Amino acid sequence: MRITIKLKLVLAFAFLIALIGGMGMLAISNLAGLQSAIAQLVQGPAADLNNARGLSTAFLNSVRFEKNIILSTDQEEIARFQKQESKASEEAAGYSGKLKASGDPEIVKGAQEFEPLLEQLRPLRKKIVDLGIENTSESNAKAADLSIHQGAEINGKIIGVINKLSDRTIANMATTAEATHQQYETSRVVLLSFIAAAGLFAIVVAIWMSLNIGRGLRRGIETAEAVAIGDLETNISYKANDEIGDLMTALGRMTANLRETASVAAKIADGDLLVSPKALSDKDTLGHALTRMVERLRAVVTDAIGASGNVSSGSQQLSAAAEQIAQGATEQASAAEEASSAMEEMAANIKQNADNAAQTEKIARQSAKDA
Repeated sequence: MRITIKLKLVLAFAFLIALIGGMGMLAISNLAGLQSAIAQLVQGPAADLNNARGLSTAFLNSVRFEKNIILSTDQEEIARFQKQESKASEEAAGYSGKLKASGDPEIVKGAQEFEPLLEQLRPLRKKIVDLGIENTSESNAKAADLSIHQGAEINGKIIGVINKLSDRTIANMATTAEATHQQYETSRVVLLSFIAAAGLFAIVVAIWMSLNIGRGLRRGIETAEAVAIGDLETNISYKANDEIGDLMTALGRMTANLRETASVAAKIADGDLLVSPKALSDKDTLGHALTRMVERLRAVVTDAIGASGNVSSGSQQLSAAAEQIAQGATEQASAAEEASSAMEEMAANIKQNADNAAQTEKIARQSAKDA
């Protein structure tokens, strides 16, 4: 499979996007979890705590208004305190009903304990209020006695139940807050881990890509520089099947073609005009130039061979003429030699004749003398 630089970058960025998407989904999930936890906190422990506090406040207000009815001597104030006490008691009953709907069984149990005590207190409180409304010293004394003794006993039990409810709701709030904090810490650690992983992966990919691309480009530059100074024996080695590999392959083909062209040029320089340079394409300027050079050199050599043939023919003609001249000279020398021989023979004859004449003359003289 061909893994190009583009594919590597796409895969790297896809992984980073996946990590970021994972972080986003985790963040959304954690936010949803936190929202759910907050909603549960608001609807559960926080609501229970609010209802418990409301129950405590309403019941204590009812007790306070009860005491005010006993202590007050003004009928208008007593009537107002009576209404306030009745309202506070109803509010306490309402908060108790809300606590019974809690999701915590302990709080439901506490609310269930509260209601019987409140129902037990109602007739006693009504009696105390009625005595207070009479607003006499004797009725007020009886009301105070009932409130201090019987009322205080029931009130103490009710306040104990309310305190248990308050403690339970506070504990639930603390537990929920701790759970929410733990969820936040877990989410924070996971998100930070994702961020660290994404950052580390990005750094590793950046370093790896820079080294990979830089190493390939450096080899390409070294090859180009070697070719630039005429070194065509350099070898290119790059294993990755990517764009840098394509570049190195192209450089390798270029070097091989230049090496082949240089080999053809060397053969031409050594006098081998039988080589046939081949242009690699219509744009191969060097190949076309070598082809034209070989063709012109062949034409020059052909012309030189023709001229040499003409010179050789002239030389042969001159040689034949020289042979004829030499033959004529030989014949003339032979004739001269024959003439010389004849002349020598003639001279010998003349000398012989002279000798004969002298001999004749001598004989004649002798004859004359003798005569």
